[in-house]
Formats: sequence, C-alpha cells, structure tokens
Amino acid sequence: MNSPNANQPIIYASQKKPSRWSPIVLGALGVGIVLVVLVVAVGIKIFHGVQKGTSEATAVGNSFIDYMGNHNYAAAYALFSTEARAGASINDLKSMENQIEDKHGAFVSHGQPKWYMHSHNGQASIYLTYPAKFAQSSDTISIKLVPSKEGYRVYYAHYAH
Repeated sequence: MNSPNANQPIIYASQKKPSRWSPIVLGALGVGIVLVVLVVAVGIKIFHGVQKGTSEATAVGNSFIDYMGNHNYAAAYALFSTEARAGASINDLKSMENQIEDKHGAFVSHGQPKWYMHSHNGQASIYLTYPAKFAQSSDTISIKLVPSKEGYRVYYAHYAH
C-alpha cells in the first residue's frame, strides 16, 4: 500500500463528497426539461394543424383552377364561400376565364402554390399563389381561401395580368 502524501487529505469510505447538485437545482432542471418538452409538443401540434389546413386549402385551390381551366364553371362556383357566391355568379366566372384566355390563350397547367396563412379576428385565411401556364404566356393566380362548415372555400381568385 502506498503511503498517503502529506499534502493530500485522507478520505475514509464512510465520508461522502458533498453533492454539487442541490435539490433546488435538480428541481429547476426537471421543471425546465418538462417545459421544453411541452413547448416542443405544442409546436408539433400547431405545425400539424397548419399543415392539415394548408393541404386541404391547396386541394381546393388546385380543384378551383383546374375547373376554371376546363370550363367547368358550376364546379368552380361550388367551391366559393358564401360571401363569394353573394358577389359573383357562374356567368362572372365564365367571363373572367374568357378574358384571361383572350389575353393568354387556353389554360395549360399550374405549378405548386406558395402559401401563407393570415389570421384576423380569430379567422385564419390561407393565401395561395400559383404559377400558371397558358398557350401563349404565363401568369400568376392568387386565391384566398377561408374556413367554412364544408372546409376551406374560395373567397376570391385573381389573375395577376
């Protein structure tokens, strides 16, 4: 057995080193971990809710543009919100599409939309902006969708040019 150094204290097995972690520090650390887990869980839930809403809104937006491009104005009109139906008719949709086709040619296709969500007075609206191809040129189509009992509905649609 080595002899202890005169400068080092002798520690017997029955002696315990004092803990660096007091119960208060450990408790605060535990509360902090719980809060981080809750924030992450809430963030994931919000993300999935937004993702679901934008997926549904995108499906409605895609259908609306396709119906308009294929001259199925009744189906496009059925995707309008109650407020939009009050301000427009099926004939208005036909007139709008005819004006666009006179300028750009027949509808060919649209790309994936860029989207953003806006909330006003507790109502979330989703704005979709699509690149669209026509026989003679390209354009941008913007659509505002609002939630309703039937799901997201078109509040308005606008061609950029």
